[in-house]
Amino acid sequence: MKNFVLLFFILFVFSCSNKKEDTSDKNRIEDSIAADSEDFHDNEKHEYEFIDDSLASDPFTFQLDPISSLRLMDYDKIDTTTNINSHNDEQIDTSFTFTIGESKIEVLKLPESQIIISSDIRDRSIVLKKNINIGMTRSEFYKKFPQLDTVGKDYTFIRISIMDNDQWVNFRFENDTLNEIIFEGYFD
Repeated sequence: MKNFVLLFFILFVFSCSNKKEDTSDKNRIEDSIAADSEDFHDNEKHEYEFIDDSLASDPFTFQLDPISSLRLMDYDKIDTTTNINSHNDEQIDTSFTFTIGESKIEVLKLPESQIIISSDIRDRSIVLKKNINIGMTRSEFYKKFPQLDTVGKDYTFIRISIMDNDQWVNFRFENDTLNEIIFEGYFD
């Protein structure tokens, strides 16, 4: 009986000490979430968003289909991934990720089409519509969009999206120079 009481006491003490650790972990997570929230709100001061369906729906200037156009460029690497189509279990979709310098562009090849899913552009070799490319100045970029002339602020992040906001292009400026373009496409 003494052993049982001793065992019960040890388990009780152990469980109480674990609860204290769980509470401190919970506080740490809550602090982290609060810090992330503050960072987000601080960044809002440096962000501007507007709608431009023609640019955000297809920002690229490829003359051919995306895969053929990218293969003509001086790419460093192509990674491929195959997945079962989410609507048809008998169909295989292939995703191509092209690495061009420091940039990456991911294209989904379906039987009937090709869709640019995403891109992270960091060098001048890829030029978007309106002749937008890495290295251009903020003032050159602003001249391409009349709505930015009236804003009167030098934003670090500019997002251009389509009307329903499920596809967008982010432009990041550093020291008045465009240094990153991130495209997030939509497909079903």
